[in-house]
Amino acid sequence: MTRPDAHLHLVTEQVADLLGRRARARSRFLLSYEGEARRTMQGALDRVARTFSGGQYDGAQFPWEALCDEDLVSEVWRATASVYSGATAQRDASAIRMMLKSVWKEGLLTFEQYQLATSFKPKRREWSPPPGRTLDDAEIARLIAYSPSGSAHSVQVRDRAMVYLLASTGARRNEIAHVQPSHLSLGSHEVRLEVTKNGQPRNAWLHPSAIGGIERWLDIRGDLEGSVLLALSRTGRPLPGRSLSAHQMWKILRKRSIDCGIGAVTPHDMRRFVVTRLLQEGHDLLLVSRLIGHSDPSITALYDRRPAEACRAAVATLPLPTHWAS
Repeated sequence: MTRPDAHLHLVTEQVADLLGRRARARSRFLLSYEGEARRTMQGALDRVARTFSGGQYDGAQFPWEALCDEDLVSEVWRATASVYSGATAQRDASAIRMMLKSVWKEGLLTFEQYQLATSFKPKRREWSPPPGRTLDDAEIARLIAYSPSGSAHSVQVRDRAMVYLLASTGARRNEIAHVQPSHLSLGSHEVRLEVTKNGQPRNAWLHPSAIGGIERWLDIRGDLEGSVLLALSRTGRPLPGRSLSAHQMWKILRKRSIDCGIGAVTPHDMRRFVVTRLLQEGHDLLLVSRLIGHSDPSITALYDRRPAEACRAAVATLPLPTHWAS
């Protein structure tokens, strides 16, 4: 029989003090952010720690105080920068800097060490294909129409409503996860997004085809407490107060897309689809930017995945002469 204290380890006061300061530094790091940004930056810190340590440490266990000069920090950062996209790598660099500041504030680095460590300059990676994928009309139609065999009717209706919400609004999954029934104005095809990335509520818009799909789900959902998209029991019964989380939405969409034969799709791919398709239809960048909640249209432009054929067709419309002097 295993003794109750078999896995306990005695530590010296010095080690206990180090672990306490490390924990306080991480808490200080997390308090530097709010809402969705906090979750994102915590994920960045965990990603850096796990990637560099080969899964041995997460952001809470990693010895950040050991990164006391530029070369060490650069080595840690390059471990993730060589794997993930440029935007993710830049976010990771920001997370490392903020964590090092927190470590310094807790007295685990001297000011000179902190300055040296944060002087590292993340180098831009060579060109790589943009993250995510481009969805065409047929793939979106297949994703919406798919009805997995053996699943409860309520699961099919809820998941289709979720796809409609993502494919209509171009909203982020966390924004959709917080939509309450009172935020829907189906008569005017509007959705009020009270929880957004920048903290500023805004309106999003629903495609006419989405209205019926959402109404069918609301009929099943009823007047239960919680967000529009509720979790379901194993028998398909909506669970009051158990809202579908942003991560659960990601898992559901990924499984649904793979099962229906179009390959893995993420909620952000749906956002790219909305941007690309609206621009393809000739809507101006400023309008599209406002629709999906970007304050800077140049960010929206990064989501544009119109194929090379569209670029060639656009250039072909330039009024260039077809004859020239010999």
